[in-house]
Amino acid sequence: MIEPEDLEQFQHCSDDEKFYKLERLARSRLLESRTQSELYDGPAYDEFDYMAAVLAAAQEYKIEELADPWTLPTRGNDHFYETCRAFRDDATHVSQRLMYRCSGKNRGIALDEPTKMRISHLLTQLRQIVEKADVAAEKKDRLYALINKLQAEVDRMRTPLHAVGELYVTLCGYLGDGSRELEPWTETLERIGRAFGLAKDKEEAQSRLSKDADPKQLEGPKPQDYEDIITF
Repeated sequence: MIEPEDLEQFQHCSDDEKFYKLERLARSRLLESRTQSELYDGPAYDEFDYMAAVLAAAQEYKIEELADPWTLPTRGNDHFYETCRAFRDDATHVSQRLMYRCSGKNRGIALDEPTKMRISHLLTQLRQIVEKADVAAEKKDRLYALINKLQAEVDRMRTPLHAVGELYVTLCGYLGDGSRELEPWTETLERIGRAFGLAKDKEEAQSRLSKDADPKQLEGPKPQDYEDIITF
């Protein structure tokens, strides 16, 4: 089964990401159960359980290639195992395709050194705001952790664009709870967001230029008239 705590780790993912990660988790549990079945009378998690979990995820996240044509069979009826096994073939194919698609979307952007330094400076300012704010210790600890997490993402070769999102959402929640001393954060986070936006625009512009640029053709020597070659 897929448990609530499994879903929590994917809560910030897109629906496509949630599906392929849940499918991969269900497949992993199926394979683990098969190895354990040698010690018991039978697997605790079988093809039917896999199909029940993955088909429900496909219906929830609108994965039409699986949600529309497939129906969960009754356990134990004729050919139920073959149906579940065929579903797993389709689900694995769809999951792999979504994995590659999401991997391309989440490549992030390459921040140049001046942009990294600017964002790091702004994150230092955020730490100072948290330190001075009169808010609960658990809120401070949560914000410090998110700042450090964002700094680690900025230090990578490519930074995912959603990296600042969790920090922003958490701050908005705290402001809604009355933590008004954190309001200076808003402007600083907006400046961080603008830095990401400028870097993204720059990278996309460079990508368009490289696609539009035609390879230059080297011109061969121009034919010359005999008058140009023969002199008297």
